[in-house]
Amino acid sequence: MSVTEAWDAFMALLESEAPATARSFRPGATAAAVDAAERATGLSWPKELREFVTCQGGQREYAPDAAEPFGGQILPAQDMFGLDQILAERTMMIEVWQGIIEGDAEYFPGGYDGVIAAHPHAGSRAGAFLPHYIPISGMDGYLYFCDLRPGEAHGSVRAYYQDASDDDSYTWRSITEMVTGLRAAIAGGSAVDMWEPRIENDEVFWQPEGSGDQPARPTQHTPGRLVVHTGYDAPPADALARPFESPGADIDAIAHAVRAAAEAKYGAVRVSGAQTNLRWIPQIPGFVADCRATVGGIVMPYAAVITDTPSEFLVVEIPSEGASFER
Repeated sequence: MSVTEAWDAFMALLESEAPATARSFRPGATAAAVDAAERATGLSWPKELREFVTCQGGQREYAPDAAEPFGGQILPAQDMFGLDQILAERTMMIEVWQGIIEGDAEYFPGGYDGVIAAHPHAGSRAGAFLPHYIPISGMDGYLYFCDLRPGEAHGSVRAYYQDASDDDSYTWRSITEMVTGLRAAIAGGSAVDMWEPRIENDEVFWQPEGSGDQPARPTQHTPGRLVVHTGYDAPPADALARPFESPGADIDAIAHAVRAAAEAKYGAVRVSGAQTNLRWIPQIPGFVADCRATVGGIVMPYAAVITDTPSEFLVVEIPSEGASFER
């Protein structure tokens, strides 16, 4: 299936189920405009990317006096870009990262060119926005971009997060897969990057996965909360009051364990970061360290229980009902 065929099938679905969203898209670019944009980036665009920007020209910008000021979104919390916005967003992101890197020569000794050279293969995380990234959608510092570096993941669609830069791998292998996947998700109500689609007032909108069905998180112990049996007695109440008596647990090892647990459940493609909520954690078996992992752009709570083996932790995801920890 070509990009055009996938897009036409997607628009047919929207025209039937969410016509306001279908009407929100501007006409696509001409072949001449795509040629000019490609030359402006200095990159060779894959056929799918060229075809995609001729299918659609992005969504209408908000206009207070418009009859339909908002048409919904086919991507979670992002607007699709037209050709001009693609170029403008790419230019801005390159300038931002040039400034960041040039302002920290100690951390980036090779400068922006060094970062580019150190990450030559598509799909690999650079920890920055590279010139080979073509943003196709975005909002508030969050983007989906087409990775044009060479390699097996050339042309894949990846995520960029404001607080974590580029993701570790691709979200979709190709633009066709993205369009087909979004159509299937909206038709079936299935989640994309932990966001669920809904259709109301002829528009597609997205909400955090499960937010429409799960109860508010309780603040006290209830029978419905997760009970975690740690195998250890509760740590002393003053465990955090004496941070200089020992080197404490390995913060980086805890974060790695939390990330590994999140990736095992959601896949590495969705997990963009993990960390603890404290700068120092006592190496006391049974101590519960509050942590978090970013899954599909959503920060999710985790807990890591310290064990009597410094490099091993009991990691659990905290459900909306909360959790209690017992021996």
